Amino acid sequence: MLLFNPNLSRVNLELGALYFRMGSFELARDYFNKALAANPPPEVNGRVNQFPLRRQIR
Repeated sequence: MLLFNPNLSRVNLELGALYFRMGSFELARDYFNKALAANPPPEVNGRVNQFPLRRQIR
């Protein structure tokens, strides 16, 4: 999906969550940043901010 539209905030969020759970925190951070850069809906923004890693982004 991201090949066709790399700005899909929900897909980037879910990939970030997956990498976070796998312990790949740098990749998770990258995907969370991509999700937020796409001006996501409030529920995506809220879910990204639930991850402790999010506090270190930016």
